[in-house]
Amino acid sequence: MSLQSLMEGVVAAAAADGPGLIAARAEWDARSGKVFDDDPLYEERTTAFLEWFALERVDGAGLTYIERHLQTVTEGRDALTLLSRTHRSLFRVRQVDEQQFVLDDLLTGCRFSVHERRTPLALNEGDIFEARLCPRPDASGEVLLTRAIQHHPREAADVIAELAEESRKNCERRDEALFRLAKLRWKSARWGHVQPERIYRGDAEVE
Repeated sequence: MSLQSLMEGVVAAAAADGPGLIAARAEWDARSGKVFDDDPLYEERTTAFLEWFALERVDGAGLTYIERHLQTVTEGRDALTLLSRTHRSLFRVRQVDEQQFVLDDLLTGCRFSVHERRTPLALNEGDIFEARLCPRPDASGEVLLTRAIQHHPREAADVIAELAEESRKNCERRDEALFRLAKLRWKSARWGHVQPERIYRGDAEVE
């Protein structure tokens, strides 16, 4: 089974919990900014939210959906376990080759070589984006990007890198840093007449 098919199945199962989905969306909107279906960020934010809801959001028992799901299944556990250990972070593209990206993780200092067949992916050297990495379910050893890719404006790349470095030095939780940056991206999209670097740097007061 492909990573995309596996993810789609888990997300669909998680989303069947209507009340949980609604509560999670309210939390997500509060932390990253609320988007509507006519917003340019709507599609990528919705994909990212659903993956976060299925793989990261912790319930009252201290478990994610995928962790609870693993307690009830006997088949396909190895692939599902990979999903429970995905790595969401902020990346900068260091190098682009055919079907291969070299990414610097700005929040951990790690470097990843990622296999990617989707073309074009709208990623170029120097771009900064939030994404989720997962090993390929067939145990080939390749690392893949899931569909949840959230682009940050290229004009603010240097400022974003500085914010990520400050986050690392302050030992900020990775999810907190990602949500904080996602909200700045949201503000930048809403206030398109303001230079993105000013919003990320905090020079422009926007709500």
